[in-house]
Amino acid sequence: MKPSGSFRSLKAQIETIRHQPLSRTSSATVSGNAPNHQPSTRSGCQGGPPPTDERHHKTEDRLTRISMSIVWIFLFCHVWKLIPTIYEAVYSGETQVLTDWPKWLLMVNDISHTLIVFNSAVNFLIYVVL
Repeated sequence: MKPSGSFRSLKAQIETIRHQPLSRTSSATVSGNAPNHQPSTRSGCQGGPPPTDERHHKTEDRLTRISMSIVWIFLFCHVWKLIPTIYEAVYSGETQVLTDWPKWLLMVNDISHTLIVFNSAVNFLIYVVL
């Protein structure tokens, strides 16, 4: 069964309207211009959505803040591991493993391990908060 002529013309009108961009000044409807018809917007808000560039700029700013926060926290948490590593590299021999660590170095080593675990746990919170 083939569609009737009126169905084809209605379908053509719908396709024409569907492909027209929405603007704030046109108030075209399927049956023509309706009096006192509010301009349509995709968000349904009276003011409409913010311009795409502004929304894109806000998204870019948010992603930049998240990335920079993650990098700075990563650097802060991992830099402490360099102290025991450098100490061991300087004071141990080629084949000798350093077994007698100073107390302050053991504390720095424990703090560095705690900060590395903290870094792993805080990344999720950064995504949520920022």
